[in-house]
Amino acid sequence: MPYLIPGIGHLNLVKISYNYLNENNIPREDSSWIALHFSPGLALEVSLKACLSQLGFSTDQLKTGKFGHRLDALTNAVEESLDGNPQAFNKFLILRPVLGELIDCIGADYLNMNYRYLEGDEVFSIRPGDSFLNAISLVESVCNITEFLQSQKT
Repeated sequence: MPYLIPGIGHLNLVKISYNYLNENNIPREDSSWIALHFSPGLALEVSLKACLSQLGFSTDQLKTGKFGHRLDALTNAVEESLDGNPQAFNKFLILRPVLGELIDCIGADYLNMNYRYLEGDEVFSIRPGDSFLNAISLVESVCNITEFLQSQKT
């Protein structure tokens, strides 16, 4: 299934990196924290694209145009596309408030690749602790919805 395997891979990378940085008390000034900020957005992007792919969107549709790296557009498309599937729709609605908060927090920086090409150390939208854990949980939930949609097709 397109996007799901990379989504899970990026999610696992976030978990491993976050746990390592925390357990080893790596200072926030370390460049590893800056690099880690890009990963939750990427994991979220590809997990939302996996969900949309399962709902019939083509890879070409998801790469360009109104989607690309726009987490808000991807989220809105998932919500609209799940409207005909009450079970999946209700699972997604539960996530919607936290998803909105995460997108408000990182969406513009992620879209503009501010974490990828950071020149200084000023971009720290996601703080260690609950925000990272919420991001991890959120991506896991989107992947679970995608797997649920896939199971309905078999």
